[in-house]
Amino acid sequence: MQLVVWLSVVLSVLYSQGTGACPDKCSCSRSPYCNGTDVNCYGIGLSVVPGNIPTDTCNIRLSNNKIRTIPAGIFDNLVNLRELSLGSNYITTLPDGIFDNLVNLRELHLSYNGIKTLPNRTFDALVNLQKLSLDKNKIRSLPDGIFDTLLNLTELRLKGNQITTLPDGIFKALVNLRILYLNGNRITALQHEIFGGLLKLYSITIENNPLRCDCEMFAFMRFAKTRQLQLEPYWKGEEPSCQNPLSLKEILLKDFILQDIVCDPVSTTGSDLNTTSAVTNVTSSNYSFTTTDASTARPVITVTGTKNTKVTVPGDPSELLSIQKEMLELTRQDIAIKRDILQTFKAFVARKTKKNRKKGKKLL
Repeated sequence: MQLVVWLSVVLSVLYSQGTGACPDKCSCSRSPYCNGTDVNCYGIGLSVVPGNIPTDTCNIRLSNNKIRTIPAGIFDNLVNLRELSLGSNYITTLPDGIFDNLVNLRELHLSYNGIKTLPNRTFDALVNLQKLSLDKNKIRSLPDGIFDTLLNLTELRLKGNQITTLPDGIFKALVNLRILYLNGNRITALQHEIFGGLLKLYSITIENNPLRCDCEMFAFMRFAKTRQLQLEPYWKGEEPSCQNPLSLKEILLKDFILQDIVCDPVSTTGSDLNTTSAVTNVTSSNYSFTTTDASTARPVITVTGTKNTKVTVPGDPSELLSIQKEMLELTRQDIAIKRDILQTFKAFVARKTKKNRKKGKKLL
């Protein structure tokens, strides 16, 4: 193993010397993936992007340095580039047209910087791009059409930014997108129409957002359930949950909203919880009950006693949780009654058996 590592280092040095164009402190080697050079400048303390990058470079790693700015035109001659890694630097802006000549680029990594805005048409030339990483920046908004040419994109990472809203049609062109990371932003609403055309999408991360659980969110969850979208968290234990309204705070989406909650067709904005109704399945025995809440003027709720009854609850669906608790308590009481009856029956049988045994002994 040590011999292999040693040979790799030697070959890298010889290749660098042979080309005579490897940036200072970086290492260069023949790329195993394309007919060109791999340039590794990872974590060597660079404060600027080196200017003497070989023109046949296929992959350049500039991550984990101290780069603050990217000079305009620095990548213009790298038409062979397949992967560009600029993550974990101090980049705050992207010059207009900085990626315009990188038509063969497959992966672009810009995560863990301080990028605040994405200039219009930043990614327009990247028609072959498959992975775009913008995690952990300070992006607040996504310009209309910013992803419109990325027809081959399969993975888009936007987690850990400051995005508040997703513009209509922002992902419409991403017909090959499979994985989308949106967790750790400031998103309050998810309109299911935004994802409607993404037929290959199978995973979205949405946890750690201040999600508002209203009709719009209910519609998104129904859409996700129908499309079998995975809403698995990026980190285990951080499930997506409601943060607004306060009555639903910290309720996990999978535990609450996926109950068959439906919204009144009259509600078109999705923001007014008072225009909604809810339906859920319960298991009960033969009983009925009525409950009211004078303090909130909640409508009368009636439950009929057949197994797997569908209960329609008028009013605010945020009240569904308390209603479910009431019904669960009734179910528990019902089970307790059945248990008491069973215990009484068992005691009766035991006494009867004991009595019969005594009679049998007397007869003998």
